Amino acid sequence: MINVLAPVEVGLKLKRFRPILYRRIENVMYATFWDVIILNKKDDFDKVKDFSNLGTIFINVGSERVQGAFNVHSDEAIKALELMEKVVKERQSINKIKRAKELMLEPIMVDRKMAEAYRRLSFNSLSRISIVVAEDGLLEEWIVWPLLQNAEIMDFSISSEEEMMLRLFGSKNHPSLLSRDGVILLMNCDSCSEHAISKMARSSAQGFFSPYLSDLRENCLARVIFHFKDERKIPPFLKQLVGVAISRIPSLHEISESLPMILRVFVTMLAQETKRVNFEISYDLEERIKRSKWNENWKDFLNFCKSFLAGEEKVHTDIDSLKSLPKLKDYLKNVHAEAEKELIKRAIKIYGLNKSKLSKVLGVNPKTLTKKLNLYGLEK
Repeated sequence: MINVLAPVEVGLKLKRFRPILYRRIENVMYATFWDVIILNKKDDFDKVKDFSNLGTIFINVGSERVQGAFNVHSDEAIKALELMEKVVKERQSINKIKRAKELMLEPIMVDRKMAEAYRRLSFNSLSRISIVVAEDGLLEEWIVWPLLQNAEIMDFSISSEEEMMLRLFGSKNHPSLLSRDGVILLMNCDSCSEHAISKMARSSAQGFFSPYLSDLRENCLARVIFHFKDERKIPPFLKQLVGVAISRIPSLHEISESLPMILRVFVTMLAQETKRVNFEISYDLEERIKRSKWNENWKDFLNFCKSFLAGEEKVHTDIDSLKSLPKLKDYLKNVHAEAEKELIKRAIKIYGLNKSKLSKVLGVNPKTLTKKLNLYGLEK
């Protein structure tokens, strides 16, 4: 769908495009980003012409000619919008294929259990309402995008509940997300009130809703997915509503046996972008990968892959896991480097990348600290 702003006078003709209608354009012009603004007065164009910097297209259907807009009859405006809609859909389709390839969903599907979980999520997204249970890092945007196509991702841990509800249900001056065709993924519903979940679930299940401060009924075209980190936090009424449409994404710890193979696939794909490649995966490293807890799941694992590719992940400090003993000098050097890296990472978690603070806490001068950050890939 394209976002269209149009005057009340021509609104009925453009009904199929679900435009936001205005009597005074200044009351709604900042409500959202507009793909197309339809005008019938030159004065209105003067108020919104700066939107052209954001790629907005202007169509003038009024009798007075407007420079900087497409001057057409209202019937021709419909044909122009139909053409635009087709172009936008084709562009989204191309971008989806390109992005899916770039963002590397394929390595994840190496594990049968993980592949089945994500396929189930993709299938459940066809339902009006569904649930996904997943820990942190398992529903990254680069995973969600190819699975759910053009999904709208909203996070309750970032925005307030009131702000999220306003975006979902809309009001007089705010277009509603529920009225658009597509998937809405509501992240971290563990922190959302049962009242809000009930209202969203009821609207999705029944197929209609009322915008804020309005008695009007609008069709609910969106399909809604509720994400919970902890399955125990899912309200019983929501489980009853979704029925069998529940997806559970296993953590990386649960698929530990497949991780060395996934690492190989990831590194092979990442290696296409760099000339410096490290493919030597030792038995010790494999065991380390399997035993790790991967608290941030894919986020954590992908960072490890990048470190391995750069040649930074080679030696494990647990002597019992080593097949053959290294030279003491080499071993101590690697143990020192690994411990130093972990100490700097811990300091960054506490103080952020405030170099003056970090150098004071760690007892090194800023120049040395900068060298260490570059060496261990922590400067970002």
